[in-house]
Amino acid sequence: MTNTPHTPAPWTYKLIHDADRNPVYVVNSGNPDIDGYHVCVTYCDNEIDASNAHLIAAAPELLELAKLVNNGAKQSKEKDIASLDELTAWVSEIRRLAKIAVQKAEGE
Repeated sequence: MTNTPHTPAPWTYKLIHDADRNPVYVVNSGNPDIDGYHVCVTYCDNEIDASNAHLIAAAPELLELAKLVNNGAKQSKEKDIASLDELTAWVSEIRRLAKIAVQKAEGE
């Protein structure tokens, strides 16, 4: 995949509390238990805010998945048909990335 100018994956989220004890989700790049790069911070006034933090954390995997599908579709147009091994590997990678993205987006 090509390099993109965003903060590199993986992105993780962690629920913390600010100085006033308000719940806050911090989305970090890398390990959430060390001082990593904060991708974003979202206050959690309701369940929707927490779900948004989960979805934001899944953004790199969703982008990678979209690129994989797009590149595979483009390659299939450029040559007759991929070998069964190539096709199986491509589908396996799509399923792996989709599983990670869905789990993150759903807060698992």
